[in-house]
Amino acid sequence: MGSQLLAQDNVDFNLLIGLETVVIYLGDENVGPEREDAKKTSMMQQLCKLLALAASGSTTAQHVLGMLMYYTQCDSGTKADFLDPARWIRKAALQGVREAQYELGEMFRHGLFCDHIYMRFARKYIRRASVQGHVEAIARMKELRSCVMCGMDDAPLACSRCHQARYCDSACSKRHWCKGDSVGSGVSGGAGARHKDTCPRTHSRGR
Repeated sequence: MGSQLLAQDNVDFNLLIGLETVVIYLGDENVGPEREDAKKTSMMQQLCKLLALAASGSTTAQHVLGMLMYYTQCDSGTKADFLDPARWIRKAALQGVREAQYELGEMFRHGLFCDHIYMRFARKYIRRASVQGHVEAIARMKELRSCVMCGMDDAPLACSRCHQARYCDSACSKRHWCKGDSVGSGVSGGAGARHKDTCPRTHSRGR
């Protein structure tokens, strides 16, 4: 067991050294033309090592590779471009990496790589990260448990159809169902819309 932990430590150490090289390159805006080819070659070598480690099962490599791919697509990527990053992050998330669980939950929450926002999956992964003590995930779960309509913490009621939208009482539930224009989050279609128009359970057949 000790030798396995040592081997994983060595993998993670070498991985972080390689990642540092990539990050330095990506952040260096003053690379001269004479060094450009050398820097690109070095970066590609490190990325190949990272990919090999991820494919061999290193959860650290899977998470880092997914996040690196994700950040390179942030400015101009399409939903299809986020699929590969999400796949690598999911591999790490399924093996219990709390940072990967939180990031994957956020990707589901914002609908980055799919046609719709899937709050059920977002909650699932963010909750897993929060149970492991991930600070941002804990804060996000508190937000997701608040009343969609007025923002009250620990709202006890949930939509009887989708069980996603939470409310402090039936009055807030009725207002959000009929009028929308709420202040909270944690529901598909956006909290500002009428829940009767966006409830996943009500409209799932049309998707």
